[in-house]
Amino acid sequence: MSSKKPTVPIVDFFKKKSTLNYLISFVVCLFLFYPIEYKVNGPFLPPERSLSAAIMGSIFGAGILSAIITFFTMSSSRYWLKPIVELIAIISRADNRITVKDQKMVIRSLKSQFGYYKAKRAYRYFQKIKDNDTISVSKACGKLNQVFESSNATVLLDVIVKIAVADQFMSKKEEEIVREIAQKLRVHPNVLNSILARRNFAWESRKWTQTGGANKKTTTSKSSKFRAYEILGIPDNSPFADVKKAYRDLAKIYHPDKVMNGVNKEIAKKQFQEISEAYQILKQK
Repeated sequence: MSSKKPTVPIVDFFKKKSTLNYLISFVVCLFLFYPIEYKVNGPFLPPERSLSAAIMGSIFGAGILSAIITFFTMSSSRYWLKPIVELIAIISRADNRITVKDQKMVIRSLKSQFGYYKAKRAYRYFQKIKDNDTISVSKACGKLNQVFESSNATVLLDVIVKIAVADQFMSKKEEEIVREIAQKLRVHPNVLNSILARRNFAWESRKWTQTGGANKKTTTSKSSKFRAYEILGIPDNSPFADVKKAYRDLAKIYHPDKVMNGVNKEIAKKQFQEISEAYQILKQK
């Protein structure tokens, strides 16, 4: 039985890019502020250097400088595209091999989600690491967690799920990987259920038991309401208070104004529209 290595909160804190950015900014500001002479002993005495004044100025200066660095870091696709591609490679080889058909699906999905130039760079990296056994869900998600808040990482999880179900089926192994990714990215299970509900696919383990749609003949009204509950990630016939809460939680994630420029806003825009439509259906009920 394998035992997990215990995590040390203080070590994890200093491993974060935001923390490192702040510490580096603080050192730079201290180096700049310390040579400045301050009139710390009164207006009539000659100015002199003050370490405490330099430290106080560096604390505020480092906050501003690190915020600027973090903004540009998080906006740059090269910081989040590689770990996303690593997760795509892991989900693509869930069935132990990546076929030519799988690779075509990957490049098509990358183009539709990220545009030609990002997709070209991403696919080049995909070819490089598709057979690399050293990449893992934990490592890739760890990189994303250093750059993104969980809400923005959730938007990128939509891309992973889309590629996982590109063949219209999700195997048990693919489901396990998707749920592991969601857990590592700190995505709530209800939000993951919402993501899965917004994709048109069948569970591979059940595909042989499904008929040609005979069991799906329900009224349009009932079908749309049931799907609306699924899209919001809550059980059907949930009270409206739960419906409103689920909608607000998802809106905080997918509203285009809440998504950073570094994450494809078109993904969030489309998903937010589906969530809003589902909410309106249940609201009218």
